[in-house]
Amino acid sequence: MSLLFRSADGSSWPVEKCPTELLKWYATANNRSITQEHRDAAIDELSRRPEEPEEAKPPTASNRSREPKKSTALAKTDTASLTFALNSASEINERLALLEQQVNLVSPAMFVGEVPDGFQIVSSIVRVDTSVNSSGYVESDDLIHMGSGKFMLSGTALKRVQSAAGVSWSRSESGRTDDRSQMNYWEYTAVGYVSDLDGTKRRITGTYELDLRDGSAQVEEIFAQAKQREEKERKKNPKYEGDGGAAALRAKRRFGAALAETGAKNRALVDMGFKRTQKIEDWKKPIVAVRLMFTGRTEDPELRREFSRMLAAQAIGSSIPALYPTSEPRQLPAVRPIEVEPELVEGEVQ
Repeated sequence: MSLLFRSADGSSWPVEKCPTELLKWYATANNRSITQEHRDAAIDELSRRPEEPEEAKPPTASNRSREPKKSTALAKTDTASLTFALNSASEINERLALLEQQVNLVSPAMFVGEVPDGFQIVSSIVRVDTSVNSSGYVESDDLIHMGSGKFMLSGTALKRVQSAAGVSWSRSESGRTDDRSQMNYWEYTAVGYVSDLDGTKRRITGTYELDLRDGSAQVEEIFAQAKQREEKERKKNPKYEGDGGAAALRAKRRFGAALAETGAKNRALVDMGFKRTQKIEDWKKPIVAVRLMFTGRTEDPELRREFSRMLAAQAIGSSIPALYPTSEPRQLPAVRPIEVEPELVEGEVQ
C-alpha cells in the first residue's frame, strides 16, 4: 500500500501526486509525528522533480487549472479545513504539525500520546479584525499597537481566544501585584488553568508591567509613534497639527488597569504557543485554538450508556432525576386519622 501524505485541510495524496510545498515540509520539518518512511519518500520524490523557478509567481489562468483542487496554502485554505474533531493520536499530531506552519495556533501541547475515552481533540477558529483606515493605519478594536509595528490582542479579542482554547482564569490567584502607591503604574499577574490534550490540568501564568509615568520608556515610545505618524500626515497636508501623542497617553492612562490585565493574559497564553505581539500581516492569519472536549463517543457500550446519561444530565440539569430515577420513589408517611368529636344539635342529648 502506497504512502499517503496528509495536509491540514484533510486532503491526502500519494507521493507522486503530492504538492511540492507539502513534500518540502515533510522532508524538512522537525516534528515527531513524521515517520522516517514519509521523510525519505518525500526527499526521493523531490530529487526526481524538476526545479520550479516560477513557483513564486501569482497563478495565471493557464497554470491555475494544473493546481490541485485542495491546497495547503493559507490563502486557499477555507474555514472548514481548519476545524476538526479527532480522537486518533496520529491524525491529531499530523494535523497540529501542519497547522503550526499555516496559522496562529493556540494549543496546550503539540504532541499527544493517547486521547482519553469519551473525549476528542477539537479546533475552533478565531478571526481578528485588521481593518486599516484611509490613512493606512490599523483601526481595529481587536488590536493594540505596542510599537515597532507590532500589535497585541485587545481584551475583547482575547476573550474570544481564551473561550475557544478552554482557558479559565482564577480570580483568587490573579490580580495586581504592585503596591498601588504610584500613579500611572500597574503590574498584573494572570493565573489560568487549561486541560492538556491528555486530560491533565495545567496551570499557566503571565505577568505584565505597564509604566505610564512621565519619562518612562513606554511613554517615550508613545510620543515617538505619534511623531512618526504626524510627520507622515504633514507630507500629505502641510497644515496638519497633531498633539504629539498626548491624547493616546491619556487614553492609555485612563484604562491602565485593564491594559495591564490584558497584557498579563496575553503573556500567560504564550505557554500554549500563542504569539503575544505580531505584525499586522501575521494577525491576518486565522487563530486556531485546540482543546480537549468531552463528546461521550466510545466503542465501549457500557461507557457509551453512562456518557449518554452524563450528557443528558448536563443538558437538562436538575430535571434529570425525574427522567432517569436511580432509586425507588420516596414514600410519603402514613396519614394518622384525626378523631373529630360529634357535633351536638340543639335539643339533642348525647
